Amino acid sequence: MYGFGSPGGVIHYRTKQPTDDAMLTTEVGFRNSSVFFGRMDAGGPLDEDGRFRYRLNLAAENGTAYNKAGVNRYVGSLALDYEIAPNLRWYATLTFEDSNLKREPFQIYWEYDGAETPVPTYDYEKLSISNSFYKTNTLSMATGLEWEFAENWSVDFKYGYTRKNHRSNKMFINIYNEAGDYNGGVYNFPGRNTGNFTQAMVQGSFDTGLIRHEIVFGSSYQLERSTYGEFYWGNDFDGNVYKFQDFTVTREINFDLTGTTRKTTQTAAFMSDTLHFGEKWQAVIGARYTRQKLSGNDYQTSAVTPTFGLIYKPVQELSIYGSYVESMEGGTRVNETYANVGDILDATISKQYEIGVKYQADRMSVTAAGFRVARANRIDSLTDGLRYLTQDGLTVYKGLELIGNYQLNDDFSFGMGLVYLDPEISNVSLENVGILGNIPAEAAKWQLVGNVEYNIPWVSGLSIHGNVRYFGKAPTTNNNILFIKGRTLTNVGFSYETEIGGHPVGLTANVNNLFNVKYWGLSNFGEAVNGAVSVKVHW
Repeated sequence: MYGFGSPGGVIHYRTKQPTDDAMLTTEVGFRNSSVFFGRMDAGGPLDEDGRFRYRLNLAAENGTAYNKAGVNRYVGSLALDYEIAPNLRWYATLTFEDSNLKREPFQIYWEYDGAETPVPTYDYEKLSISNSFYKTNTLSMATGLEWEFAENWSVDFKYGYTRKNHRSNKMFINIYNEAGDYNGGVYNFPGRNTGNFTQAMVQGSFDTGLIRHEIVFGSSYQLERSTYGEFYWGNDFDGNVYKFQDFTVTREINFDLTGTTRKTTQTAAFMSDTLHFGEKWQAVIGARYTRQKLSGNDYQTSAVTPTFGLIYKPVQELSIYGSYVESMEGGTRVNETYANVGDILDATISKQYEIGVKYQADRMSVTAAGFRVARANRIDSLTDGLRYLTQDGLTVYKGLELIGNYQLNDDFSFGMGLVYLDPEISNVSLENVGILGNIPAEAAKWQLVGNVEYNIPWVSGLSIHGNVRYFGKAPTTNNNILFIKGRTLTNVGFSYETEIGGHPVGLTANVNNLFNVKYWGLSNFGEAVNGAVSVKVHW
């Protein structure tokens, strides 16, 4: 539902889980131009009977990336679980990250109504400020109990806490003509975000006549606090993307957290039932109640959002399905990067319809789907040199998706994917009627990818892989006057699995943008040709 308008879509993040058997792997690698990294992954039982298990991951990287940004990052995660009884398990996870990125290239806004963008450039030395940085320190932890209290019935109680401290000396530019001239803004802020999360979830299955039910129901509560100090957003420098920028921030920056704390609470209850009507038919019926409240004002909203799905399997390898999903996107405060900071954007209901087929055989898999997704439309605009964020109308993404993979033989496989979008902005007010029917900002109508993998038969353990990806042209804003041109990028690599001294060893290398195609990203500079190589040892 949230993937098409935002690069990256939705990410499900899960730490590596404890293992039954003792294991240890180490990996070292290099990314150009001078980033070195190392990783360790260890796990196994902590007691003789294997009831108490762990998984520990540590990683670090340091150096200068291909785009001249300084990288300095450390991350660690620990997962534990303990079998208190055959039907009762305790678990806990802890993740920590400390990151300091320096001299990142400018983030781009496009602020002119021209026919062409400037010629793309990869002279990254000219595209950053020497003392810019973005520092983050993140902690996330969770613990819970899983209890199987009856046959085919279990309950999961969970509590989690997150904390993120971050501060920025980031740089943004507004490119305002085809020659690449820009005015630049400095954005400074300190902030701390904390969150508490609790959830209780029950799962079970039972029969009613010929129908098999798989039930999930529960409730959750979230409390999020955001504290910010003094922030600064100003037009401090001007320049051109083809010329060196010698500006540095010399004024004193206040990183004290002296601002007010804002709280957001969300309470939810949910239930779903997967019904099995014999071997060929399944249905999913669900609903979620969500209530959200923002402190500092009287804003409060709630909604009940349903989920429906139907699956038909005429044969074991083939599924034909249809689904309808609603989701509440809670009201949000406009953040400090906008002139209307503090404004509340209304809560909205997103709706998604999808029909499709999936076929999975020994050597071939095919997925085809048609979909329609409607979400609230947000407008990022510049007025009298100030940036505003508002909400009006809907962004509607209608489209088709086709994905196929085929294993020709034991050594060679290939695949392809295609997404066609027919996106538009609808239901806007008279104030914004000029964008009615336009393509939403940064949405491309076409995306295609093809990939291959080949195991070299005469060199045991060696395989090569590659993919070619096309991303179509996309408008820079909802006005649809200036478009970022489409691009085709090629990535290649190889992996080699062998054994040294009785230990499995893997060598992996990848090259991104093999032909160094120059292009603009939607809000950033393109990715010049770059590569990475690593060696992983299983101890």
